[in-house]
Amino acid sequence: MQKNERTMHRLTMVILALLLCSLAPCALARSYSLGDEAAEVASIQEALEALDLYYTDITGHYGKRTQSAVRKFQKRYRLAQTGVADEETIALLYRLSDTKAPAESTALPQTGYGASTLREGSRSDAVRLLQENLALLDYYEGNVTGSYGRLTKEAVRRFQRDNDLSADGVAGPRTFERLNALLTDGSGKETPTVTLPAGQTPAGTGAKAPLENVPKLNTEWTLRRSSRSGYVTRLQKALIALGYYTGSADGYFGSGTEAAVKAYQQARGLQVDGVAGRATLRKINSDAENGVTAATAVID
Repeated sequence: MQKNERTMHRLTMVILALLLCSLAPCALARSYSLGDEAAEVASIQEALEALDLYYTDITGHYGKRTQSAVRKFQKRYRLAQTGVADEETIALLYRLSDTKAPAESTALPQTGYGASTLREGSRSDAVRLLQENLALLDYYEGNVTGSYGRLTKEAVRRFQRDNDLSADGVAGPRTFERLNALLTDGSGKETPTVTLPAGQTPAGTGAKAPLENVPKLNTEWTLRRSSRSGYVTRLQKALIALGYYTGSADGYFGSGTEAAVKAYQQARGLQVDGVAGRATLRKINSDAENGVTAATAVID
């Protein structure tokens, strides 16, 4: 008898879900699980909060607290306790909490990291970029390997905790978005730099940092417009020290950095394309080592 009642209850829930989708455009085209980030996840959290099942920030990130709250909801209303917000769960959740689905169920932008989420076990250039940027902000102290291990997970967790994100150690679009905002001071823009003719430096400036403190650049990593990473920061610091760049070393390769690279390339007789490739980076390393600044440079 109880089995029949459970079957009828489940059938009723499915009918309700179908009815909801027939009454209005249905945005339940996908389900959400641990690590997902989307506008609709925030709506799910709001619905859970309205039913006194979720008590923390509305983030749009499907972390462990969201998963636990969904599982409690499923248990309360005799759904399969998967912790996954599937179509049936979301439909009933919206109905009981009087919450409206967002107009579009769209994932947050990936902001240049090449994957919607990075987690422990991931191996890619995107992980390398993440490690560089976390190191730039003093959250990561390990080697930049491109492998998402324990140290990377802990660094991500600390960053998330400090920035009011769900601290689960999984890096998704909201984590990337916050990282990029901090690296670019929230604007993605740079202080303009001066394009210098060969052998000249801005009046009253000269090299702004001791050349012995200039970090050696990785010549295997090509840097160009819109790049964001610790490698860009190192390039900017080198160009500042050599007297070609007057902006800030913020890790974002914008128009100012591009102009500085072009000025350097022109002064040193390199191809002037604004791209910091192997030849340009090797020359910068050589100039930093030998003390050749914008004020003393002579075309080779």
